[in-house]
Amino acid sequence: FADEDYQSEILLQLRRRCELQVSLDTRTPHFSAFMACVDRGSWQECPQSFPWSQHPGLNLLEVRSRNNAGVEGIISTATLEM
Repeated sequence: FADEDYQSEILLQLRRRCELQVSLDTRTPHFSAFMACVDRGSWQECPQSFPWSQHPGLNLLEVRSRNNAGVEGIISTATLEM
């Protein structure tokens, strides 16, 4: 498999002021779950689509996929300055 097969895609859509709807996609073989980290916090399992609330300053969202063997994919990042 190529590295890009383990890359997650982040799609952002404005829901309302200071909140974006995040939608994730991946081609990870034997996909198990998405993982997300907000503002350098801890990594947590997340759904394929979820709201992301922003705050003043730099907002950071990192996501990656994980497969059934526990192998984690490449980190994809979205940053937003408010």
